[in-house]
Order: sequence, then C-alpha cells, then structure tokens
Amino acid sequence: MDLSSGRRIKILWWIGGLLSFAIFLWIVGPRYSWEMKFLLVSCLATILFVLPSKKRNLTALQMADLIERFLDRKSLYPQEWNDFVERSQRDRQMDKFRKRCYDLGPLVNHPGEPDPDAVAELRSLVATLRS
Repeated sequence: MDLSSGRRIKILWWIGGLLSFAIFLWIVGPRYSWEMKFLLVSCLATILFVLPSKKRNLTALQMADLIERFLDRKSLYPQEWNDFVERSQRDRQMDKFRKRCYDLGPLVNHPGEPDPDAVAELRSLVATLRS
C-alpha cells in the first residue's frame, strides 16, 4: 500500500497522539481532567511528529545558492547540506534536483577531496537551476 506523504504524516500524528495519551494517562493518573490531558498530548504529538516532518519549499535560485555554498565550503552551518538532501521538497521538480544531490552526496560530502565528476555534475545542476 503506497501512502502519500501527507497521509503518512496524519497516520503518524494519530498513532503518536494515541500512544502519548496512553502514556500520559498512565503516568499522571486522575490529577487532570481528560480534556486537559488530551490537549497536552495533542500538543506534544504535534511537536514530536508533525513539525519536524514538514517539507521545504526552496526556489530554484535558493537551491542553486545552497549547492554552490556547499561546493565552495561556505555552508551557513555545518549540517546545512545534510538537512537539504534529507528533507524532501514540496515542488516535484525541485525534489528531483534534491534527490540527485542526495545520490551524489557520498561522493562529495566526506573528508578529503570530493570526486571531480560529481562536483562537475553538481555545478551543472547549479547552472540548470539558475537558467
């Protein structure tokens, strides 16, 4: 069964919410009303399961800038490249570029010199994104 990303998020939200609610009830017991418990657990489930899984929405120019910063070793923060390649994009075309960067990641994101062919391909992706 192939589930869309949005549907998976909703399923995870409900499972996480129900599990969190059960754990919360077991720990807290009868000190709070069930409405308050449900509200607290819903907030917790949203923070834990929904917010971290949001897709990014980079434009072509933002993606080109990010790839170029990585290649020039001028990332905004140490994990910027990993955050980029591991989080899907809302736009399908941009997500295809991200997936290609993900595939090239092991060739360029390691100690030492990156693979010259992979660097050349990433530079051509930057040119394509800017055009």
